[in-house]
Amino acid sequence: MPGCSGVVLSLGTDDEPLHRALFCGQRRVTVSCEPDPHPEPVAAGAAVDLYRDEGDAARALQRFLNMAKRAGRRVHASNVDGDEALALLMQHRELATVGLAAADLDQSNPGAGALWRAVAGGLVDALGSGPEPGPGGPLLPTMLGHVHAGRLGLPQLVELLSSGPARIYNVARKGRIALGYDADLVLVDLDAEHTHAGVRYHGWPIATVLRGELVARDGRVVATPGGAPVRFSDTLRMVVL
Repeated sequence: MPGCSGVVLSLGTDDEPLHRALFCGQRRVTVSCEPDPHPEPVAAGAAVDLYRDEGDAARALQRFLNMAKRAGRRVHASNVDGDEALALLMQHRELATVGLAAADLDQSNPGAGALWRAVAGGLVDALGSGPEPGPGGPLLPTMLGHVHAGRLGLPQLVELLSSGPARIYNVARKGRIALGYDADLVLVDLDAEHTHAGVRYHGWPIATVLRGELVARDGRVVATPGGAPVRFSDTLRMVVL
């Protein structure tokens, strides 16, 4: 459908939903690589790991990539973790793009080192805030903090938050500053220090422009409510045909 960016499915023991999604439709299929709860009953008080181990996740990801290859569909893997899964995706760059939740890059996360190496190596195509608020806090201020700390360059941040998602999902007229593209801009003060929810951030957004109109400034919405649906290049081609 024209307003649908794609479908998100979780890796599991049943391949049929993935198979059906890959062999139908035209939008991007995103698979969440987060582990599922352990399928076996757990005795009261037992000390067990309720999640799959890294090898299980990598094997499930390999099954999904095999299905995508048979279907001839490029796919997107999100919430990836673990050296084995990351190495597998590096071997399939022609088939799958990769996304991470920004909270997983927090230095308190035991797996953050491997994820940062994946970012530095160009494996990661997009960053998101994740399904729920994490230890990283607001997405853009959190990532500006990483820029300030020298972990990430500003052009790469723009790629991960704007150009990459637009490319992955074939968003029309988004992701670049160019003639004919929507004038969607976020202006930031890289030197500003701002406290939010008890956390001090270095770098803060000060204004947001949507299709050339100022919609927010200094934390306040200044535009009239309303908007327009995002359009996708492949559905536009379907409409034209």
